[in-house]
Amino acid sequence: MEDVIYNVYARQQDNVVVKIFSDVFEQPNENDILIESGNSEYHSHPHLKYQLTDDLRCHNYKIVDGKIVERTAEEKAEEYKKIQPTEPTTEEKIKELQEELTNTQLALTEIYESMGV
Repeated sequence: MEDVIYNVYARQQDNVVVKIFSDVFEQPNENDILIESGNSEYHSHPHLKYQLTDDLRCHNYKIVDGKIVERTAEEKAEEYKKIQPTEPTTEEKIKELQEELTNTQLALTEIYESMGV
């Protein structure tokens, strides 16, 4: 009996790997890149070997010369900025507090007026 060979492909978008899959479940597009072949469970279920994103949902891999490689922390830094909320500046915090204070004052004024005070 001949061993079945499975192919593992990577799909890129904006120079990062956004999908890794086996031809067991999906046929590749013409732009998908073959990254490895074999008959292990990793070849039929590549998610067991490749964690597509890190804990912060930043993509872990890129393709260089037809090979899958891990992205460096420096390469991921720009993506982190896009996916992580930025801390508001002091001015933004002050403006938010001023708006809350104004809304609270308006609500109190309405309450006092309804009480006839």
